[in-house]
Amino acid sequence: MKSAKTKLYILMFGMIALTISGIALRTIALRVSFDAEIGYFQDGPLATLCYIITALAVLMPLVMSIIIPKGTLTSTWPDLQNNAVAILPMIALLVCGILPKVLPTLATTQSVLADIIVVTSLLASGYFLLTLIPRIRQYAPSVLNVVGFGVIFWGLSALSETYFDLFTTMNSPIKVMLQFSFLSVALMITAELRFRLSKALPRLAVAIHGVAMHLCLTAGFSTLVATLLYKDSIPTKHTLYATTLLALGVYAAFRLFTYLIAQLHPVPVQTTPDETAVVSTSDESTTSEDMPQNIPEEDI
Repeated sequence: MKSAKTKLYILMFGMIALTISGIALRTIALRVSFDAEIGYFQDGPLATLCYIITALAVLMPLVMSIIIPKGTLTSTWPDLQNNAVAILPMIALLVCGILPKVLPTLATTQSVLADIIVVTSLLASGYFLLTLIPRIRQYAPSVLNVVGFGVIFWGLSALSETYFDLFTTMNSPIKVMLQFSFLSVALMITAELRFRLSKALPRLAVAIHGVAMHLCLTAGFSTLVATLLYKDSIPTKHTLYATTLLALGVYAAFRLFTYLIAQLHPVPVQTTPDETAVVSTSDESTTSEDMPQNIPEEDI
């Protein structure tokens, strides 16, 4: 048990360190060794180190999820009741979906794909809104699960729009980072919905949330920095995506760490005062005459 807890601590602090390092190094690389005219990093140790940190941040949660003993993690994910973190992606997705429709100059494509992104953005925003309503979670979980697919389709449609964006070089590190981040969001919500459907894969969910946290926070922050440094070379739609990914990265981090902390420090089930009163009353009303007599030892 101590060994399993040690691995969870390594995973937590390792992901924090790699994410902070990734954000810092990528921000510095964009300022020092990024060529905005061609959309690529210049060859050098700084760009290479950025790629190494990203690879480690993807591999570490995957490897740790494998070596963590099976059965260590529970199949119950802490819910979002009394936590306002879901408000961030809810607002960001709403703005990301509506603003390009109101201001067409923000859209990178004028096609059916752009309309699909608007619809999926609204559905995805609705998912995070509904997660904050206890009655929906308790009495209409199927509605929540259906709307949750909106987040998955949003991630896939945003990935597609970014891929077909002609304003940015095809293999630009900014574009590639955004695409992997969108894919990680789709996988993260898929893992979350499996918990809601009682078909959880806890170790895989932890790995996916760790990867999504790193990619979304790193891509979101660095793309915003790139927008400030190279305003004419970065599409405004990428700025909207970066803001949305930052919100989703915070959400992923919150979900991941609340789950891991719950595994490290499980909260014992406590009875409410009303339940205690009922138990004590029933105990007091039970007399020795009510107790069964001559119970065989093996039946006790």
